[in-house]
Amino acid sequence: MDSLCFYFNGFFVILSEIKERIKKTRDEKKAEKVKLMAKTQSKGRHKGVAPKGPKHGGGGGGKR
Repeated sequence: MDSLCFYFNGFFVILSEIKERIKKTRDEKKAEKVKLMAKTQSKGRHKGVAPKGPKHGGGGGGKR
């Protein structure tokens, strides 16, 4: 019975190590993405939608 508990404890230790490794690689990928976005924005390559100005000429225009 004790050896069975030992195997389960080992299994959970291995699972927690795998989870930590996955979390670490995920965090590294996020950091790399943030770094890349900051680098491209500082160079002015960011292509966003241009802001629109105010509309002129009164609405209306409905059916008669």
